[in-house]
Amino acid sequence: MILAESYHWLFAGFPAEAVPDGAVIAGHHAIYGLLAALVVLGTVWDDYRGREPLAEFSGVAAGLFAFVFVWPHQHDVGATLAHVGPLLALAWMWRPGSAWGRLYPRRVRAVATGAILVGLDDVIEHAWPVPSPLDTGWAILGPGPSAVIAATTAAAAVWALQTAPTHDRPTDETETNA
Repeated sequence: MILAESYHWLFAGFPAEAVPDGAVIAGHHAIYGLLAALVVLGTVWDDYRGREPLAEFSGVAAGLFAFVFVWPHQHDVGATLAHVGPLLALAWMWRPGSAWGRLYPRRVRAVATGAILVGLDDVIEHAWPVPSPLDTGWAILGPGPSAVIAATTAAAAVWALQTAPTHDRPTDETETNA
């Protein structure tokens, strides 16, 4: 009890917003980023039997579920789980010796990581009273240039996924596993 009371000041006011922007289903890049990460993880799901990215998928799905369904009703639990799920997915994906380092193309891991980080950017912005890099960029650049950058990034991610070598189209001498 004493330990919990001594750290209470750290979590006072957590999360910063009881309901992110007053409506969870509004245009949150937490939803877009985490959904994109689930799609990317799904692209490699059947590449290697027994090596499916189940832990990564579960972490991202738990974070998305917590953001959309838990946070509006149980604010502290939802905000905490919205952080923990994607962070565990990243930790599992980047751990030494993982299938991501041995089997899957690096570009797929990079796109999945980027999508998870986009989602975490919004989660952190709504949970803690700090400006996020993506929202700051949006405020500085405005909607037009920000939309162009987002569309270009999405197109680059799709290209990276489409050209990534897979188990049914292995690399040859002219390609690298990048």
